[in-house]
Amino acid sequence: MNFKDNQIYNLSDSAVRRELSIKDAMKTMDNRIKIDPELLKEYMLRG
Repeated sequence: MNFKDNQIYNLSDSAVRRELSIKDAMKTMDNRIKIDPELLKEYMLRG
């Protein structure tokens, strides 16, 4: 998938593979901090 224009490419097509190159690999779009649920409950009780 090209994230610039959301175009999906069929990489099983050899003609498409010849024309494409990977510029960047995205690890994840979820950069939220993971919070322990028990610790979160403790802070909610204090507030």
